[in-house]
Amino acid sequence: MTIVKDGEFEKLGNVRHTLEVKLLEELLVAKDAELKDFEEKRGKVKADILAHKEYQDKLAEEANLRKDIEEMGVKLEMMQINVKELEDITDMLASKKDELIEAKKSAEMKNEELKKEAATKEELAQKRIQTKLNRDKNVEVKELIAQEETAVQHN
Repeated sequence: MTIVKDGEFEKLGNVRHTLEVKLLEELLVAKDAELKDFEEKRGKVKADILAHKEYQDKLAEEANLRKDIEEMGVKLEMMQINVKELEDITDMLASKKDELIEAKKSAEMKNEELKKEAATKEELAQKRIQTKLNRDKNVEVKELIAQEETAVQHN
């Protein structure tokens, strides 16, 4: 009985195998036909698209516009970088200007102090000369002392 059943199972397995192979072959043939049909339709659509000059012109224009947009984006970024650099330089120059103004004010104040000091020294020298001249009654001595003091001041 097991031999009979094994024989029946083998027959059923063979039938099933044959059926599956046949179905797979039919499926492959159907898919190949479907693929060929798809490729033919695709080729036809592609040919139709290529045949429309206006459509092709619009596609070319779109490609050019995309390229231009990308280039303009790069230019915009470069200009933004340049603007940022110029702003930084302007800020640096403004701070440098402030420093120079401070230095100028400081130098002007020092210059004023030096002028006052020089004027004070000049006054003292004049008073000293006047005092010496007043002390000496002799005119010739006065003239010699005045000449000597003037020469000392100029040197």
